[in-house]
Amino acid sequence: MIPDVLYNVLGIVSDGLKGLRQEFHQLMTIRTKLTLHPKLQASQDLLGIAKMLCHTDKDSFIGALTAWHEKWKDFINERAKGVDGKTHYVHKNTRSAYLSLKRNMPWLWTFYDFPELQMPNTNNELEALNSTLKAKLNLHKGISKERRKSLFKTF
Repeated sequence: MIPDVLYNVLGIVSDGLKGLRQEFHQLMTIRTKLTLHPKLQASQDLLGIAKMLCHTDKDSFIGALTAWHEKWKDFINERAKGVDGKTHYVHKNTRSAYLSLKRNMPWLWTFYDFPELQMPNTNNELEALNSTLKAKLNLHKGISKERRKSLFKTF
């Protein structure tokens, strides 16, 4: 089917579309790995930096993350021999949380790097739109495919 309207996509705001980036919703990923109340100081500091993500600029965030890594790099690289005789990272959740931030850095600041696109830094507006659309569709559970398409077009 050929669409009625063609769109030129300049950017996408997402929090977990698997096709775009696995575990992209960064703060939730960090909170899952570190918990809400981490016991280790390194993890507490990293969680604090991750919470800055939506409330700071790119340079400040990268600077804070770089400073954190300089301070804690020996800690997150610490290894111990397991019962299997192989060495394993001792603080693997803290290490994994840091590496997740580092690995996803190029995609976290798209809105900041291209201000002319006026992209939001969160997907809250999109989630609100989706909630409204879902509510409308749930009101009409037996809606036909054609009417569903019409609802989408007018929405």
